Amino acid sequence: MNSMDRDPTRDAAFALVSGVLDRRRPLDQTLDQLSGIDARDKAAAHRIAASVLRHLGSIDAVLETHLTKAPPAKVRHILRIGAAQALFLGAPAHAAVSTSVALAHGQGVGKFAGLVNAVLRRVTEAGMAALAELDQPRLDTPSWLWASWGKAARAIAVAQPAGGGDAAARRFGAAAGGERCDRPARLCGCGAVGAGRGGGVAGAVVR
Repeated sequence: MNSMDRDPTRDAAFALVSGVLDRRRPLDQTLDQLSGIDARDKAAAHRIAASVLRHLGSIDAVLETHLTKAPPAKVRHILRIGAAQALFLGAPAHAAVSTSVALAHGQGVGKFAGLVNAVLRRVTEAGMAALAELDQPRLDTPSWLWASWGKAARAIAVAQPAGGGDAAARRFGAAAGGERCDRPARLCGCGAVGAGRGGGVAGAVVR
């Protein structure tokens, strides 16, 4: 893809999500390290990344229904970004899909553009109905944190729905410190106990 065609907002959102989930950096620190992007694009990227982190469990549960094996980490994040835009940020379906396909090309995983297109089309076709049967407070709270809250876990999770992007980053990042990861096997690549692994083109199959 020509650099003139790059989308600075989605590129920055990708950098933020990757910085938090792959490199275990706080969201605010990762945001501060972004360079060469204007304030408007930076704010929009922050909004997208925070939505991914805030709703990560629910997003992964929706995506998992359309995959049989884990795609590579970059593709996982692109799918998460597209789904967050469509399901939680009110982006039109065509925009969520097309910007994600373009992001796949821009991030050097253009051979997965067809997968991104197919999965996100299915997600957008289902729309909010894809979330209707999900236990979002439970899904968006890692098991180790849920257990630490004891009998009050559900009440706390409902009162604090992931608490914001940086709070969510800390919750999901803790798996790298020795906790068991409870991300879906077809989507996780964090390396913690119980986590899934990324695969090649043949391994990332749409259901």
